[in-house]
Amino acid sequence: MAPGYRYPFPPFPNGWFCIAESADLTRDEPKALFFFGRDLAAYRGADGQAIVVDAHCPHLGAHLGHGGKISGDCISCPFHAWKYDGKSGDLVDVPYAKRLPVARLRTYPVIEWAGLVIVFYDSKAEAPTWTPELPEMPPDEWRVYGRKTYKVRVHVQDVGENGFDTAHIAVVHKDLIPELVKAEGKGPVFRVETKPAPDAPSAKFIQAINRTLWGLGLSMNYFYGKVESRIAITRTPIDEEYTEIRLNFIPKVYENIAVTEALGQALSQRVSEEIEQDMPIWENKSYIENPILAQGDGPVGSWRRWCKQFYPASISAKSADSQESASPAEA
Repeated sequence: MAPGYRYPFPPFPNGWFCIAESADLTRDEPKALFFFGRDLAAYRGADGQAIVVDAHCPHLGAHLGHGGKISGDCISCPFHAWKYDGKSGDLVDVPYAKRLPVARLRTYPVIEWAGLVIVFYDSKAEAPTWTPELPEMPPDEWRVYGRKTYKVRVHVQDVGENGFDTAHIAVVHKDLIPELVKAEGKGPVFRVETKPAPDAPSAKFIQAINRTLWGLGLSMNYFYGKVESRIAITRTPIDEEYTEIRLNFIPKVYENIAVTEALGQALSQRVSEEIEQDMPIWENKSYIENPILAQGDGPVGSWRRWCKQFYPASISAKSADSQESASPAEA
């Protein structure tokens, strides 16, 4: 890892991560992307399904996302026209060779949801052992009002931890600390239930906020009350320093379209403002392995213990012990 890396765990946890919007991918030409510290190429195959592969041809390293040609499910290198099946990764043609060498591209399992392209990343290139059970969102019930994307100098785990650190809400966001009803991680899913403080301005409209996280890359906030809405938040590591955070504002569709529009606008403004308030903290903080916590700090220790499953077993025992010690002050 690069000198000055700020965290005791690897920069790229295993799991499902958003790399693009569905509308970004076509059958006409590949899209060049960069996540997990590596170049990727993404496009749509003959059946319209999204295909994502490592971008550099194993032959002499040309970038398939810059000038590569798409044919059905296959992508051809712009340098020597070596052709690969994007679904299997196998080399299927070298136009000038009588015998094919053994070569293949790394491929990534892909799902699409809420207009997002989501891939499974594993540090050892192993197949996924789980798939997120993401909620259905029929367009006549839920509308993607808009999206915002940020590039932030922070680890994806630190971004997720922010939602468990309820005490910072009063200081950074100038709001009343919500009541924590439940925080529980089971397998690759963590669920949190909170209620606004009775005197909080939002309590007039919102009775509860439930949050579900699928690994470290995907989460959904559910707002219940007089008006209902959702926010899908994705966090994807770009390199060892930066994370892409994508906010997806999803108000419920009401008969009065003006209500839906107003709700979408309110979601966009408020949540974007909160993220932007957090960003200077994230970009300049140091990660403390063994924090001194006080009662009321939120379930930070539970979150850290749950996160360990998404890293290779090479995480040091020291780091694991430090995370365990964070729990006594949780409340």
